[in-house]
This record gives sequence, structure tokens and C-alpha cells, in this order.
Amino acid sequence: MAISNGGKVGAVVKGASLRNITFTGTVTLSSVGVSRKILCYKKGLNEIVSETTSDSSGDWTLSVVGGSNDEFRIICVGNTGENSEIFEHVAG
Repeated sequence: MAISNGGKVGAVVKGASLRNITFTGTVTLSSVGVSRKILCYKKGLNEIVSETTSDSSGDWTLSVVGGSNDEFRIICVGNTGENSEIFEHVAG
């Protein structure tokens, strides 16, 4: 299982220092898109700030609110018998 094209797509400034941050990507297994759960944690918090499920072609999008110095952990949860993929220090 692999996830590709993940990263910040755009940001809209909201308020003094917070903004909407959008992450997107594609989950593949043997080069074929697959549906998997995607979780997003904000570094420093022990809670999920956003979650989604990739569609049958593997594409996913999720949005979070964060500041310019915030970092996130994106987790693609593997099905039974698969390892989950974890991306640390994803900048918003």
C-alpha cells in the first residue's frame, strides 16, 4: 500500500493566524487505487482533528484548521494484513 501526491493544496487565511489547510492524496495497492481510512492528528494533540476515507480510485481530501507553524501526522490505515502508513511532520 502506498500513498502519493499528499501535501498542502491551498490555504485560506481565516482570522489573525488560523487558516483552513487542505491535504490531498491517492492511496494505491500494487499501483491500483484503493479505499482506505485516512486520519489526521495535529502534532501536540492526542486527538484526531480530521478523518476521511479515500474513494474507490484511492483519491482523498481532508481539511483542518491550523496555524503557519503547525505540523500534522497523516495516517493511512491499512486493512487486515496491511501495514498502516504514517507521515510525520506534515506542514500546513
